[in-house]
Amino acid sequence: MGFFSRLFSRENALGQIVPPQGGATKQSTQKVSRMNPPSKNLDEDIEKILREEFSSFVIARWVAASSLDANQAYGEADFVLMDGAKPVAAIVLIKQGKFRTKRVFGVEKACLAKNIAFISLYRHFPFSREHVIVHINKKMGK
Repeated sequence: MGFFSRLFSRENALGQIVPPQGGATKQSTQKVSRMNPPSKNLDEDIEKILREEFSSFVIARWVAASSLDANQAYGEADFVLMDGAKPVAAIVLIKQGKFRTKRVFGVEKACLAKNIAFISLYRHFPFSREHVIVHINKKMGK
């Protein structure tokens, strides 16, 4: 791996090194992507991190915003960390270009109404395990 490849490599959610895609060293007429591909199993990667690092919480999948706040009709969280029966944090995995949809707004609004940490992670960005843990802890006030 050359100097620039090492410089611009990133880690995915499992801590594996992901080399950059495309680049100035390749002779190509194709459009060069400036973004590394995210993990194809992001849901599974995030769930694994949550189970290992936040084992004191119960992890619920696909929770409707109306379950968090009865006044909210739209949206669903991909993951909800629960302390017993009380939701503590809602995590939404957002697709590129879909960050301001009814689904996201609904969950965010429900979280604000019930003082639940709202955490958004973008599917098209590569994440390191440490980034996910620090981001969740920061949003939860730890």
